[in-house]
Amino acid sequence: MTSTLNRNEFDALVVGAGVAGCATALELLSTGWRVGILHRHDNVSGMESLPPEVASSLGALSIRVGSEFSEVVAWWGSERESRAIQPGGRIVERSALAGALRFRAIQRGATVIESVGHFSSERIHEGWGLEFELTRSGDRRLTARYLVDATGRASVIGRRLGSVRMNLDDLFCVSASVLEPDLVGTWTESTPDGWWNLCCTRERGTLSFFSAAKTIREAREDITVGFYGTRNIRHLLPAPRLGESEVRPCGSSRMLSCAGPGWISVGDAASTLQPLASAGVSKAFRDARMARRALEARPVAYDRLQTAEFRSYLRQLRQQYALESRWLGSPFWGPTSSAMCA
Repeated sequence: MTSTLNRNEFDALVVGAGVAGCATALELLSTGWRVGILHRHDNVSGMESLPPEVASSLGALSIRVGSEFSEVVAWWGSERESRAIQPGGRIVERSALAGALRFRAIQRGATVIESVGHFSSERIHEGWGLEFELTRSGDRRLTARYLVDATGRASVIGRRLGSVRMNLDDLFCVSASVLEPDLVGTWTESTPDGWWNLCCTRERGTLSFFSAAKTIREAREDITVGFYGTRNIRHLLPAPRLGESEVRPCGSSRMLSCAGPGWISVGDAASTLQPLASAGVSKAFRDARMARRALEARPVAYDRLQTAEFRSYLRQLRQQYALESRWLGSPFWGPTSSAMCA
């Protein structure tokens, strides 16, 4: 690959410095590539659970963030509590995880470039040229043989190259940070108008309610109203200390396509999975492992694999929702629900 020491020239430029982008950068760095990471700060974060295999991958990188937990608790399909054992799983703050991966990428030779606002890209001979606005002043131009779109649901690169995002459902979320919950774990509960999740370390947690857009707009006014209406989760936090709430889309979607000559999308930029699947970070690491081969020789095969995996995810999602049959007459759980049309 490239032997030049020019700080503006890279073998691969990863646009987006979240979990998927930094995991991909680390994979490419391990093969000797010169990697640049284009980073824009954002305030989006929250607590989430990682399965044991992801925690193991982080351990191999000497990254240890969050708190260990061993089981997932749910009230779904009946009033009976169900428990799934996951020894070695971890609860992490997503921004802290991304920061740890970014730090490790820098240690291993990645160049992180911070930018704001203006951004443009163009195809050049055997690669790409990108021009963007620096956080301090002026513009900077970069060149790279390959581009990796890790810009999340926005899919900045993919959209500019002509791909479109196909949205499969209308699921939204309102969430609030929980201060000092003194709990470690993740709990999920279905209710007549949607479902709830609480994910915590002892110091911090995230309380989230998932439903269709109209219901979420109403719930945003005061998330505690619906929270106190739950049968089980409310007993975990008798007197919750909540931060400000925020609303975000979190439905199933996919880019058509997510790869082409000289570029690929990874993580949420390729496809988004409902949080019910608890598979977003796992997918980010899986995409990262496929990145080099996809960029060098197999973008079409990468896109086909993404399509096949997304279809498998949709089948599993339908099966999970089908387990809940208590409120089929409700707008959310009914057969015509736009939040479950996947």
